[in-house]
Amino acid sequence: MKRRFWRKLMAACIMIAFLYTFIAGAVFAFKNSQIMQAELMNQRRAFAEQARTRLDMKLNVAFNYVNQLRLKQEILAYARETEMDYYVITNVFNELKANMNAFTNIGYQIDLVRQGLDLVITPYATMSREQYYGFMGFDEKTESWFEEFERSGALPSTAMVRYERDENTDLEGYGGPVPRGPLLTFVRHEVLVNGEGIIVVISFHENQFLPELGSPQEYYGLLYDGEWITSQRMKEGELAEGEEVLAGLQDNARYAEFKLEDRQMYAAKSSALGKLHYVYSVPVSPWSGNLGMLLRSVSLFYAGLLLLGILLSLLLTNKLYKPVRGAVGFFRGEDDAQPTDEFAFIRESAARIQEANDSLQEMLSHNRLPLRKKFMRDLLLGLLPAGQAEAGFKRHDLDWLSGPSVAVVLEFLEKKLGEEDYPLETMLEIKSHALRIVMEHLEAYGPGDSVELDHSHYAILLKEAGSGSLKKLLLEAVAGVEDRFDIRITAVTGQPVSSGDCLKESYQSAAGLLEQRLVHDKHPVITFEERGYSQGLGYYYPLDMERELTVCVLQGKPAEATELFDRIWEENASRSPASEETLQLFMYAVITTINRIFHHLNKPASEVFPEGLQFNQLLRGSGQPEELRRQLRSRLQQIAASIRERSREQDNSLGFQMMGYMHEHYRFDMSLTDMAAHFNLSPNYISQLIKEQTGESFKDYLSEYRIKRAKQIMDEHADMKINDVAGMVGWNNANTFIRAFKKHEGITPGQYRQGEQREE
Repeated sequence: MKRRFWRKLMAACIMIAFLYTFIAGAVFAFKNSQIMQAELMNQRRAFAEQARTRLDMKLNVAFNYVNQLRLKQEILAYARETEMDYYVITNVFNELKANMNAFTNIGYQIDLVRQGLDLVITPYATMSREQYYGFMGFDEKTESWFEEFERSGALPSTAMVRYERDENTDLEGYGGPVPRGPLLTFVRHEVLVNGEGIIVVISFHENQFLPELGSPQEYYGLLYDGEWITSQRMKEGELAEGEEVLAGLQDNARYAEFKLEDRQMYAAKSSALGKLHYVYSVPVSPWSGNLGMLLRSVSLFYAGLLLLGILLSLLLTNKLYKPVRGAVGFFRGEDDAQPTDEFAFIRESAARIQEANDSLQEMLSHNRLPLRKKFMRDLLLGLLPAGQAEAGFKRHDLDWLSGPSVAVVLEFLEKKLGEEDYPLETMLEIKSHALRIVMEHLEAYGPGDSVELDHSHYAILLKEAGSGSLKKLLLEAVAGVEDRFDIRITAVTGQPVSSGDCLKESYQSAAGLLEQRLVHDKHPVITFEERGYSQGLGYYYPLDMERELTVCVLQGKPAEATELFDRIWEENASRSPASEETLQLFMYAVITTINRIFHHLNKPASEVFPEGLQFNQLLRGSGQPEELRRQLRSRLQQIAASIRERSREQDNSLGFQMMGYMHEHYRFDMSLTDMAAHFNLSPNYISQLIKEQTGESFKDYLSEYRIKRAKQIMDEHADMKINDVAGMVGWNNANTFIRAFKKHEGITPGQYRQGEQREE
């Protein structure tokens, strides 16, 4: 029988190992191929997008600087003079040189060619056209193209050309760097604001302009107006013509991915230059080919895995059969015959063991709790037989319960804390520490012991010695637990009883008070003697007054918070009788409120009070009510002032950000709603912050700032049209600009310009 069962186990294990190896290997190869393809596609897509962004950034930097040159006085003077003024030429040269030094990392240079003149200004030197052609390494074809473009006179227009720079070109005489291969050149006709024309030549080193590629099979090229420009081209016939690539951008899309023959193309339209397209090309590799390669590469792994599976099957079979053989040998007696059905024999033996185990479990569950704790629980719940209480007191060293006693019930109110923030083991440990703190405070009252009722309720059995001191000790204990662990506890004392065998009555009275949620939600400690609190006994601290005090502090209102605290204090001081103990109980309640305020702020008290709250030292120190009142009042005031100061700092920082945003975007059509969407705030709140920062509304301040900028533009460009000035400062309608200008300045823009001219 052994061999037959062993063979079945062996065959099953080998089959499982074979199926697992085959399925796992195939799934691994297929999924790995898919993952590799997806990662490769994402990498290539990200490379194409990043390359487009970097190239557009370089072009935008260069074109933006050209747009700035159109407004500079040196360029206007250079284009306006009919004769060469070397002072003006020097200023233009210095401007171009400073810009090239500032943007060295972008790797471009800007040259100026005045139409009809032989002089060319570069960042390295001024030179004649013949010298400039040699400096740039133009061949005859490029020179002819450049002169033809100049003669066309189309304004404005942009053209692009690529040419191989002669590696032997000597630039040291011009102060230029060592040549770095082909150049990509953009030639633009520019119309200046004074109506004059000038040619701007923007040149990039191709190896510095284009992105670096990872393998020889990858190619990155530029298409300008349907023609290839860059040198990173495939061999003749391996890359499609420019029209075929542009056809992949259907409906003039800005980005497209498509296949041409056996290559994957990533084409993107430049946002800086409409006729320019970036093309990234890689060979296409089908996933089936990758899967076959993966299968071939892991074939040896498959063979090794199968061999390993067979060996493991042999070991597993022996391992699985060993318990069967051992179980039969264990249950068999010396005189018992060899069983014919081993599994039937094992089932019968297991049934006998289960029956014995059930009996043992029943006995263990009855005696699971320590006898002392079980006795205390049965005493509180009234489960002890009559007359056995005194014997239990002696047997469990609880003789102090023979006289007057009292029961205290503790309830942990932070249920969510235990369920979400901490695991069960951690929460049980926290509750154990909290219970230890409470018992340490109650040592001054007399002997006692505790027992767990459920996961959130504990009972404390004490020798009764006076309810007043007991409540004070419980308040200190609750405040210490909340300060250390940031969890809330409610403590309820029951009715004192004459002896420990009547503690059931004390426990039931405490549990009844605990069920009155409106009472213990207000106060952390409730005594049985204060069940008549609503008739005027105890201190004055209603729930609505506590909430109002908490709100004043959290809203950063120190004056209102201290005024409300003084009002509550005076009410307690004027109550009859106003004992010192009553005022101290009230102060314990206020301390609990302060701890809950920090809990609501989700921040430690050390951020406001580096030396700590020190409530325990304060209460055990002087004990003078007025000093305690001053300390509590001062702490409430400091917390509220800290919250108000933090709120003001946040508002001021946000206000400066909004002012900067307005100064940066005043040229565009901007509204209060646009700013609200940008800062993710409400329009009313933004309007209020701007009013606090400037003393004016959003609309008035924006108009005033735009008019200020318009005056600067008119001072610098006396011949600029009013329509152009209005557009440059954010007004699409010249009439609206004129009305706003007259409202703020008292005169029209034309009158302002005439006044400036008369002053000159």
